[in-house]
Amino acid sequence: MMISGTNNLLKWQHKSQSYHFSHDGSIWGWATWRRAWNFYDYEMEKWTHSENQEKIREIFRDEQEYILRKGIKNTMKVGTHAKDKRQEAFLKYSNYDFVKYSYFHKIFELTFQKKIDTWDYQWKFACLLQKGLTIVPAINLIKNMGFNTTGTHTTQFYPYSSDLDPHGLDFPLSAPSTIEADYEYDHQYFLIRIGKPHLNTLLFFIEEFLAINKNIQAFILVETALKIYPDLDNLINLKTIILSKLRDRKNL
Repeated sequence: MMISGTNNLLKWQHKSQSYHFSHDGSIWGWATWRRAWNFYDYEMEKWTHSENQEKIREIFRDEQEYILRKGIKNTMKVGTHAKDKRQEAFLKYSNYDFVKYSYFHKIFELTFQKKIDTWDYQWKFACLLQKGLTIVPAINLIKNMGFNTTGTHTTQFYPYSSDLDPHGLDFPLSAPSTIEADYEYDHQYFLIRIGKPHLNTLLFFIEEFLAINKNIQAFILVETALKIYPDLDNLINLKTIILSKLRDRKNL
């Protein structure tokens, strides 16, 4: 239903394809078609119908099934205590659709009640209701310059979106093998949304900031990571390295 220039994970499968599909596209640098925009309703009148809410939760159930299968498969690689590992994976992922649905249910309900000053959640609701897909670039193409005191909604630094430089795609473009949502991408981005990003996601963002000498931003993310994953040696070592960089810069 739309095309986005923003990749919320910065890079995703960029060595094998130029873009992928998502149920959770960004409106930072986006475009759509009239036929799709015709579904947009600022008042969200269809939100009050329980069958429409169930349609949205069904999308999250599909994502949960993928994550559950992947979780069980990954835990089975250990090779011991197979039954316990399957149970562990099931308990870890079995309520995922409820968590994600609850997250968006709250947002959509507040938007419907006009308690959130926005227009884009109405668009996300319309897209989900139609099971619409967003084309997302494999490499982030957009920089949001509005994260400052002059912004309407983005007045504070947000470590996963603020101050990151955009990149470009190589042509000709390489299409993904299937036209369906990339559930793994959507899952990893949702973990960022709820403040519990995967460790590998955090490390990747930190490395990206360090690569462009944005050490303060990298330090903020390391501090965030240590709150979620305390006592990890690689994070503690990263913090030491970044602090050293900041001291060296101060002494210049």
